[in-house]
Amino acid sequence: MLSDGLKELRVRISWARPSRKSDYSKGFKILIGTKDPKVFLENKASCDGQIPGIIATRRCYLPMSLFWGGVHRLDQGDLIRFKIVKVNFAGESPASVPNTRGITVEKQPANMLPPDVMRGAMSFKFNIKWPKLTGDDTGGSAIMGYNLQ
Repeated sequence: MLSDGLKELRVRISWARPSRKSDYSKGFKILIGTKDPKVFLENKASCDGQIPGIIATRRCYLPMSLFWGGVHRLDQGDLIRFKIVKVNFAGESPASVPNTRGITVEKQPANMLPPDVMRGAMSFKFNIKWPKLTGDDTGGSAIMGYNLQ
């Protein structure tokens, strides 16, 4: 999984090079798992295995938000699964076996509870405290910081 600084979290998928170039002369079909463990769908808008750059590198970068809704919607903590199909001029290979390990879905953290503000009687300083997000409220990943507004 990758993060582009303040940009969206992305999931990198990659696959091994087939032994013969003729096996994939037209590219690949990347099938993305759905909530139904038996259903995998192609999403060319997110990962088109017929694009020369993807054929050459055998990898795609998908936004984590792809798995928050729509046909690819998964729950927080679900494994993101893929199958790969080789495509040449004679047709398509059977799909690969799906991955059994890898990245799981992470979501945005839950809303924070209101902070407590305390000010000393004779001071211009004040303290702000808030409860730490834990468990599912973290969105499935570490909280890296808070933004007070």
